[in-house]
Amino acid sequence: MERIDLPEKDWNYIIERIDSDVSADDLTFQAWLSEVEVRRVLYDELLLIRRSSSFSSFSGERYKKRAWATILEKIEREERQKKMAARRLYIKVAASLAPFLFLSFGYWLGNRNSIQDINLKDNLFALSSSIEPGSKKARLVLQDGTMLDLGKHIVLKESDGTEITNAPNSMISYINPDAGRGAKINTLIVPKGGEYRVLLADGTKVWLNSGSILRYPTSFNKKERMVQLEGEAYFEVKKNPKVPFAVKVRGMSLAVFGTSFNVNSYEPGKGIGTTLVEGKVTMRIDNGKEYVMRPHEHITYNLETDTYSVLKNVDVSLYTSWKDGVFRFENQRLEDITNRLSRWYSCEVVYNDNSLRDLKFTGVAKKNEPIDHLLNLISLLKDVDYDVKDGVVFISKRRN
Repeated sequence: MERIDLPEKDWNYIIERIDSDVSADDLTFQAWLSEVEVRRVLYDELLLIRRSSSFSSFSGERYKKRAWATILEKIEREERQKKMAARRLYIKVAASLAPFLFLSFGYWLGNRNSIQDINLKDNLFALSSSIEPGSKKARLVLQDGTMLDLGKHIVLKESDGTEITNAPNSMISYINPDAGRGAKINTLIVPKGGEYRVLLADGTKVWLNSGSILRYPTSFNKKERMVQLEGEAYFEVKKNPKVPFAVKVRGMSLAVFGTSFNVNSYEPGKGIGTTLVEGKVTMRIDNGKEYVMRPHEHITYNLETDTYSVLKNVDVSLYTSWKDGVFRFENQRLEDITNRLSRWYSCEVVYNDNSLRDLKFTGVAKKNEPIDHLLNLISLLKDVDYDVKDGVVFISKRRN
């Protein structure tokens, strides 16, 4: 066998991470390994070599050659184990999955110098049931109770003259040249496993996340622009200094002008979170308290305790990246991560060991992948196993 070609910088980076002893719990590093299969093979084998105390250091060409010889010898030995080939392939692919992994990667099989493409969906998901990601879908409820599926193209005119159109599975738009007269209340409902956008009559854009409801008038008057939210939404408010925009969320409201911000009210018991990207927002609580937010602040208001807390200079993408098709986690509890996954994948998550709920992870995951892509990576980094049955994800502690 010959050494598989790997850039020197990749080799050095892997060694550096092994020497630092921080690579195992780093989701971003694990995802980088999984982008190219030879990185994963090299890392796994070098880690075993290091733990066996064969080498105190991998620096120098002599150690590299010895390491490669050990790696290739093991691969050759595994190739002779024909009866275990299918199972071993599954394990290697599953262990290498990352949220933003390419759909196929090179894997060393059969011929000594050949790299063959393996399609993950054909080889992995044929062996393991999965849950597909959500999609753009919603229902529109008119004031008279008529319900419309926004998966189909619609064109209609409300009695106040507002024209309503939608691009199927994308965005619904409102146009009213005679704003405010006889406006009707519409309700946009996004189920679990869905997301949708709406362009309001004043030009404000709203992204609605899974399991969310937005109530709004078909047009706004010249005194106020008020909408009501349940769940989570990202707003890009059209500037109009003369007519403030307000979002009513349970026991509070947000007064804004030209502003971009995110509101999450999924779990009011834990707090309603507002993240300001740009502009200015005034949080007004029903009891009279107020707080003026500045850009890159995140405020959480707890309805039960009637208190709020403020985080300054936050990475706003941790709260807003969902609208761009990405999950971002930073030292986040596994239970909080799976709560987000359950909404997007429209599934139930059951913990067989409650201690696992507090495990913490950092990383990035694309939302358009099956749920296994993230769960496999989580399972790789911690002593966590999972099983998917009939749309339910069971999380358990790995048995040694």
